[in-house]
Amino acid sequence: MAAPPDPGRRLGERIPIGDVFLSWRVEETNDRKVRRMKREPEIARLLDISVSGGAMVAPTADDIRRGSVLVVQLGNAQAAVRVRRTQDFGEPEWRIYGVEFVETQPSFLDWINHLLDGRRPPELIESWNRSF
Repeated sequence: MAAPPDPGRRLGERIPIGDVFLSWRVEETNDRKVRRMKREPEIARLLDISVSGGAMVAPTADDIRRGSVLVVQLGNAQAAVRVRRTQDFGEPEWRIYGVEFVETQPSFLDWINHLLDGRRPPELIESWNRSF
């Protein structure tokens, strides 16, 4: 997956979620080329999510910085994410990575929308439906 240009800002409200784990660092981009990792993907825990990104707790990696692009996978669905921020988690072997989605497969986007629909307050959904 090729990463589009960096827009530089967050869109959408982040909604906390329960225990959702995904494969982290399935693929990485390097100079706009995707290279397969020789090691197995790592596991990350999704803390919150929006239509534009999320926060994940994943193993600390010195080579992941703001602007790094990598691929995450949930089941068979993949998304390319750009790291927007990193933050201490309280344990040196784990970090919080704030990411934005730069390219998502339709099935990954369907999963996000389904998850967000289940967490949105009913009055927001009613208001949205009335606007049509």
